[in-house]
Amino acid sequence: MYGFSCDEAFYQFYRATFRAVKDCDRGLFFGAPSTYYLMQPGYRNWYIPFLQWCREQDCTPDFLNFCYYDLVFNESEGGQEAFGFTASMALRESTDGLSGFVTQVRSERHQLGADAMPLFLTEWNNTPSQQDLLNDTCFKSCYIVKNILENYDRLESFSYWSLTDWMGEAAQPEEMFFGGLGLFTANGIPKAGYYAFTLLRQLGDTLLGRGEGWFATRQGDSYRIMLYHYRHFSHLYAQGERFDMTFTERYTPFSPEQLLDVHLHISDAKPGDYIVTETVINRASGSAFDQWLAMGAMALSSGPELDTLAARSVPAVNKYTVAAEDGVMRLDAMLDMLEVRLIVVKPR
Repeated sequence: MYGFSCDEAFYQFYRATFRAVKDCDRGLFFGAPSTYYLMQPGYRNWYIPFLQWCREQDCTPDFLNFCYYDLVFNESEGGQEAFGFTASMALRESTDGLSGFVTQVRSERHQLGADAMPLFLTEWNNTPSQQDLLNDTCFKSCYIVKNILENYDRLESFSYWSLTDWMGEAAQPEEMFFGGLGLFTANGIPKAGYYAFTLLRQLGDTLLGRGEGWFATRQGDSYRIMLYHYRHFSHLYAQGERFDMTFTERYTPFSPEQLLDVHLHISDAKPGDYIVTETVINRASGSAFDQWLAMGAMALSSGPELDTLAARSVPAVNKYTVAAEDGVMRLDAMLDMLEVRLIVVKPR
């Protein structure tokens, strides 16, 4: 544990704090420390012996919370980035790293006889690096949507790290799009990842169905469907090779580009006309980085220039009508690589 000379010193600190809080009010919700979780073969995560010790000492936490990044650790030694992350880290090549983490921690919880203990993900991303150029791109918006929708009912919370690129861990780079982890640039421009969350919060409260690349809900008399065309980065990129990538050419780890042709059938629709509203995040809309490229990829400094970038970077909105015939409504969509699209269908 950070700041402690050994685990035993932290254990004693934790027990004293737990008892002080519970003596004040037994109803207060007291959790375990936020633990960095590793998905390494044969690795036993720190929280397991800690939780066993807590039971012996009658200070079992009310919930568990974890930090998780889609990383593997190489044995080879390497230098450090400016933000303190070592070159021995590699990105996980599995497209389902977060799902694997959730499955493993839920299995461990069951083995520990703690099925009722809530699980909170209090820090999460695919990388902790503030120099990963994909952080600024449409990859991040699609990554967020895919992983939350595939795991939304398996954890109590998902806390994305982080809100902004403005961080105090090292000197701030001069470039606006330097690969920071934030949903906003350091000067407050929303990135594609931010807009992913704005679309997620518009989904309905009743789940109709889900599958690879789609998630369908209902809200009142409207259908709300999320589509996403996720692509994972290449093996070379995962291993830290960036020779085919430049500061402005950032989508090379996903070549070749492919389109996703989607055909939706809604079978319980009442006869009549419906209004369809599509909100789209892709390289042409909703991505500040890609709009910055379209503006010439030059440094922006004045207020009007930054305001123009922010205005150009919002998701696109398209509206049209569709008819339901014989109880079936048909919708077609063609998604770009790494595109996210929210489709809202309401009676006219």
